Amino acid sequence: MPSSAKLLFFSNFAPLIIKNIISMNILHSFNKSQSTTLLINTLCIALWILPYILQQALIVPTEITIFGFSIMTFSNPLLCISTQIIAAIIIFVCVSLFVFPKYTNTISYLQINLMMLSASSWQAAQIFGSHTIATVLVLIALFYMLSLDTNDNSVKILNVLIMLILSSIFCVYFLWLIPVFLLGMIVLEGLKAKSIVLVMLVITIGAISIVGYGYLLDGIDTVKEYFMSISDFKTVEYSMEYVLNNAMFFSSIIFFAISIPIYSLSQRDFNLRTKYIITFLIIIWIFLTLYILIFANGSNIFSLLHTIITSLFVSLNFLDYRSKQRNTIFVVFISLIFVCYMLRFAVGLLRGL
Repeated sequence: MPSSAKLLFFSNFAPLIIKNIISMNILHSFNKSQSTTLLINTLCIALWILPYILQQALIVPTEITIFGFSIMTFSNPLLCISTQIIAAIIIFVCVSLFVFPKYTNTISYLQINLMMLSASSWQAAQIFGSHTIATVLVLIALFYMLSLDTNDNSVKILNVLIMLILSSIFCVYFLWLIPVFLLGMIVLEGLKAKSIVLVMLVITIGAISIVGYGYLLDGIDTVKEYFMSISDFKTVEYSMEYVLNNAMFFSSIIFFAISIPIYSLSQRDFNLRTKYIITFLIIIWIFLTLYILIFANGSNIFSLLHTIITSLFVSLNFLDYRSKQRNTIFVVFISLIFVCYMLRFAVGLLRGL
């Protein structure tokens, strides 16, 4: 077919194809279809692995540390990738099953689909290590936070703080989430004297326990040095490679910003409790985004948590799969995810030139 004929064919039929794709109720499949969910996640795993197979992405050895000391390292490439994928799938499934539906009264496959699509397009979210375990502990803390109610919350607050303190043992920078969660307690529970005393008591006991651990193992200087490293800030050095590698992150900022007004218009559908929960999720998202924008490097420790929080919030705006307008926006969103994947894939090609 001559090039002019190809151009004519494309110009005539491309808009029709795009229109048909948009008119399809893709949101219904993403929300309710088990077969679509299985297909999407299988595709995501393939997309996740492909850059490593084609050597367009570097395989980072996975490492588990406590107080900065390595206790386990996975250097085998296949084991590294498998560990990353399995850990992500387990985390995403648990969040989709136990965190989201419990507080929105909605059962949907949309969250895990969005999380897998985002993670497969953002290389920083694929790196396994101590921060992955810390992320799991933070998600457990989040589960207890979202279950705060008007009854006695002492045990739940205790569990939240214990999980956050434990997460800092695996990755010291997770200590920064403690004030974020304290702010969340004010949003969800209100400022209560009993809660303030409990928070101060638990943090004090946690600090004493960590210091005691250092003395018992004759490593107090090491523990002190580990926690002092939280103040060692290294700002991001932006480059074309960094931007392309993290295109999914920058795109998620745009869609999160778009989702806020969309959510505001539809928030009458949610009860007051759910609105408080969404406010808390936004607070966490703002902190994570600012941290990544200012301090993160190529192997950002908060990327997996950022992917989860972003997907949870954005999915709220696409639960109404009957809306043609939202279906159109969703098609654009999914298309942008694949563009981000290709940009990230291009980094490997540029590196090889």
